[in-house]
Amino acid sequence: MKIDLSERLGSDFYDKLYPYQREGIIFGIKRDGKLLIADDMGLGKTIQAIGLAKWFRDDWPLIIICPSSLRYQWKEKILEYSPDINETNIFVATTSKDLLSCSLSKTSQ
Repeated sequence: MKIDLSERLGSDFYDKLYPYQREGIIFGIKRDGKLLIADDMGLGKTIQAIGLAKWFRDDWPLIIICPSSLRYQWKEKILEYSPDINETNIFVATTSKDLLSCSLSKTSQ
């Protein structure tokens, strides 16, 4: 199966990827996004994860679980690599109360 990443990811995003990152995204696509990206630090796991998220965008909403020290960095990277995403559509939980109020507001709609 031949996968053209630029078809869904856009050429601006695609051009920022190194060849091994493109292969990592394709590896994930072939497994329907079910994988663990375990590259060494500094090799671009974040951009690969964002690429996979963009590829499977029709399946959103998307949840990213990470250490609390990284939650705003993830938000910034998503906005950097996905300028079509509105910042108001990104919810960053800072406490468990945030999660409860978010879930309650969704059920009342």
